[in-house]
Amino acid sequence: MGRPRTVLLICIYPTASMIRNRLKHEPNKRMRDRLYAIWYLLQGYDLPDLPQLLPYDDRTFRNWVNEYNHVGLGGLMPTKPPGRTARLTPLQLIILANAVNAHSPEEYHLSGVNWHSLLVRQLLLNEFNVMLSLSAITRWLHRLDLTIQRLRLYPANGDEGAQQRWKEKMSRLRARLGPNDLLIPVDEAMIFEQTTLKGKWQRKNHPGVVLSGAGHRNQMIFGALIPAECRLFSSYLQAKKATAKSFLAFLKILLKQIPNKQLYLILDRASIHTARLIRNFVLRISRLHLCFLPPCSPKLNPIERFWEKMRDDRIHNKYYTTWAEKRQAIGDYLKTFRTPQMALKTLCTFQF
Repeated sequence: MGRPRTVLLICIYPTASMIRNRLKHEPNKRMRDRLYAIWYLLQGYDLPDLPQLLPYDDRTFRNWVNEYNHVGLGGLMPTKPPGRTARLTPLQLIILANAVNAHSPEEYHLSGVNWHSLLVRQLLLNEFNVMLSLSAITRWLHRLDLTIQRLRLYPANGDEGAQQRWKEKMSRLRARLGPNDLLIPVDEAMIFEQTTLKGKWQRKNHPGVVLSGAGHRNQMIFGALIPAECRLFSSYLQAKKATAKSFLAFLKILLKQIPNKQLYLILDRASIHTARLIRNFVLRISRLHLCFLPPCSPKLNPIERFWEKMRDDRIHNKYYTTWAEKRQAIGDYLKTFRTPQMALKTLCTFQF
């Protein structure tokens, strides 16, 4: 206490009592340590005494005093340490995000179709001469709001002009339909014995596990959606694959289920739908009409949305102990839609 002062406090406002009151309400520990250092000096302590009272070195206390003298208490506010300089500049990050999001590795003369951490590391090395670890690359990609996603298939040969003309044609047909006319989307769906997977919400870093059987059997389902009545007519196919004969059998059952009405069936151009056997049968049945979709245009068929709903409700991420149990569960599900269901009215509306 009797040694000469090594640091001179020029700023004496606020007073020691005011700093003491500030300490009672300061939540930040780093700021409290700075306030205590100034308070001790205002109380008469010397700089060499402070390391015995607070866990900091002499140079740190000198810096605090200088900031306090120049700015006051505001100079003592802790700031976030700048840390190490980033390995990638903001411009390089923009280039990286654009490369991964909008281009393929082949465009940068890299051997690969899809981006992964190794290819990104090679890209950074080639373009910016920067070498990063794989974990660092993953963190940077996440900061750029990039994540691994499962892509959806979309027909590459779909003719938008043909699709638009087909929509206009079907819109005119709907306008001409009478009370005894029905526009019915028709399609087939394949179910497999093995468990199929689909993404779902769950805790981070806790990947779920779903059991899968060892069988490789499959089953074809024919379906005819009747939007006007909000119901679905479906039939299991006993054969392993769909043929023109099995589709003809389904059409005959459909005609018996819906008698005395003109049926306009919306269906794709699969070979079982365009076979000579089917064409000859349609020529003999005056109340049956086929409205073929444009090539590669499955999204125009409303029944596709029902198949997706069925898979979400009964197939994806669901394990069945036996193949018979799985077929029975799907059959019971389909039976519920033989009676009118309002869910079909909102799910399977026409987009024309």
